[in-house]
Amino acid sequence: MLVENLQERSLVSQRVVYDSIRSVGGVSHVLITKEMLKSVRSSNARYKEALEEQRKLSLKENEQLSRKKRASLELKTLEEKKRKLEETAKIEKASIDLQMSELKKLL
Repeated sequence: MLVENLQERSLVSQRVVYDSIRSVGGVSHVLITKEMLKSVRSSNARYKEALEEQRKLSLKENEQLSRKKRASLELKTLEEKKRKLEETAKIEKASIDLQMSELKKLL
């Protein structure tokens, strides 16, 4: 039975189990070992560990995204500041050039 929202890893694992059962001749021929029982008993712990790992990965990605947003905002702020400084410098230069030209006329 195929379910639409299975993750790829789950789907592959399900297929491995299905193929293994078919290879021994069906469910009634599967030999249940101590290792299998241990694995089943510890499956919930492995599942919780995988969820925790996904949560940590998600937090890390969110943190990186947050840093990128802050850096982008700071970059925009600095670019605006630079633009204003350049405009101010251009105005001051024009003023100084005007003063110089007036002084040159007097000479």
